[in-house]
Amino acid sequence: MSIYLLKITIEIVATPLIYKIVSLLKKTEGEDYYDVRTNFNPFAGFRDIG
Repeated sequence: MSIYLLKITIEIVATPLIYKIVSLLKKTEGEDYYDVRTNFNPFAGFRDIG
C-alpha cells in the first residue's frame, strides 16, 4: 500500500510541474499544433452500415 501512495504522491506533485514546463516550451518555441479537420471518431467508417 505504501508504494501505491508514493506513486500517487509523485503524480500529484509532478503533474502541475510538467504542465508548466510544457507551457514554457510552447511559448519559447512558438509552436502549438492542433488537428483541424481530423476526425478521431473510431466509428466514423461504419456510418454506411445500417
